[in-house]
Amino acid sequence: MALTALLALGPLAGCGDDEGSTTELDAETWAARADRFCTDGVQEATALPLPQKAKDVPADADARAAIIATVGDGIITLGSPEGVDAEALGIYIAELAADNAELTQAADSPAGGPILIDESAGQAANELGLEGCAAFSNAIARTP
Repeated sequence: MALTALLALGPLAGCGDDEGSTTELDAETWAARADRFCTDGVQEATALPLPQKAKDVPADADARAAIIATVGDGIITLGSPEGVDAEALGIYIAELAADNAELTQAADSPAGGPILIDESAGQAANELGLEGCAAFSNAIARTP
């Protein structure tokens, strides 16, 4: 997925905003925008119907993986401005990528397979002070 590709490029040192400007964000604005991406992700994830049959699990996992990729890509585009712990941000992005990989694996399995998403992404979001992103991780980790 795109999240994994962006992780490989290591763009966390970049900066920017929704308008395409190169003005660096302050930490408070960065956090508000990151949480906005996550809040949008919560709405998308909670709108997904729970799979009714095992054969529905792969499609559900694929949909949740796509939501994680969108949120992760959005956060990556914000960069890591001064005042944001770049190491903690890297951990959060890595945890999102791990959840994405888990869901992608389940999506690629005909039976859906077990989906093992733990609380690591939510804990990493809390370390960054991103309450919306912690809630996003809970919404994504739902067990069908």
